[in-house]
Amino acid sequence: MDNQAQSPTALFNEEDFRGRLLQVMLRAGVNQTEFARRLGISPGFMSDMMRGLKRPGMDFLLSIKTVFGVSVDWLLTGAGAPDGASRIDLQWLKTIQLFVMIARAALIERHPAAQEVLHLLADNNLELSNTDAAAGAFVSQLQPTPQDMDFSLELYNGHLWHADALDQRRNVLAAAMSHFEMTMATDGIALLSRAAGRSVQVNVGLSQRISGKARRKQ
Repeated sequence: MDNQAQSPTALFNEEDFRGRLLQVMLRAGVNQTEFARRLGISPGFMSDMMRGLKRPGMDFLLSIKTVFGVSVDWLLTGAGAPDGASRIDLQWLKTIQLFVMIARAALIERHPAAQEVLHLLADNNLELSNTDAAAGAFVSQLQPTPQDMDFSLELYNGHLWHADALDQRRNVLAAAMSHFEMTMATDGIALLSRAAGRSVQVNVGLSQRISGKARRKQ
């Protein structure tokens, strides 16, 4: 039997493992054949493994760790982070939560101070200390909702792969804004007004759109 087919851990779950392998391929921007080539294994063995016919051995695990910098613990069990970081970065998680709260307050609650801070963040002025006193006081008083906390964790888990910290923060802010913009775009009142044939102005992010039928000229 091929030694690559031996399971190195009793905690191995084939379906979850294949899902994490797909994540590695997507992040690396390679297809299954190129992935196998870089790891020095045959496309046939890779295909069998992705179909659950074979399991990874130590040679495969060491290769994927060396070539793609992926944690073996994460790959096999989902524990920790893909890059091997086992502890949550609390400062980064708090920053994400702050972005979520600001985006919600600006886009959903239409709070002027939150809108000011969001403009600064969207313009890549990512240091909140540069805001005026009123905006800073507003930010310090923000309290997360349970939904904010769940969404923050979702964003945290979805942005562990960015090597560049600035790109990471930009992408998280954009994702938070898009989330609340979609909430606004599907507002029930706007949908009912559209169904009634009235023109309704909907503010989406930093721009405005017109939904519904256009008004006729008088």
